[in-house]
Amino acid sequence: LVMFSSSIHEFREIAYGRAKLEGGRLFSEWADRHLASARRYIFPNVYGPEAKPFYCSFIANFAYQLTHNQEPQIQIDAPIRLVYVKNLCRFLLSEIYARGIERVIVPHDVELKVSEVLAIFRSFIKPDGSFVDRPADGYLRDLYDTFVSYGEMP
Repeated sequence: LVMFSSSIHEFREIAYGRAKLEGGRLFSEWADRHLASARRYIFPNVYGPEAKPFYCSFIANFAYQLTHNQEPQIQIDAPIRLVYVKNLCRFLLSEIYARGIERVIVPHDVELKVSEVLAIFRSFIKPDGSFVDRPADGYLRDLYDTFVSYGEMP
């Protein structure tokens, strides 16, 4: 199985999206010519602990900024589909023996507005600047683990 990763930007009318779409088309044509099992995975926004800030995740940016005494700025307050990196890995491992040539939209864990993520991150900080207790489960726990991975509050 050959895997090709893409992003939700494939559906947007921007240069990056068109490039992702064209790359996926060329990949599928190659797989068809070579009778290869191939999958094109369309990823939602992926987040998790210690992602590189200011690279490709607003969640990493916000977590880094809040834990480094900076103020995050919301550019566009849109709903965003999110998948935690561990859940993404579990999904991809389940696909290892898939056959055929397909485009697969990776399932997301939760959809939140950008402002909601920022509010959740702020709720993880106590008035004294320390962190609240870790939520028991679900996406809040995953967001918490991501947030605290950027270090102690200043």
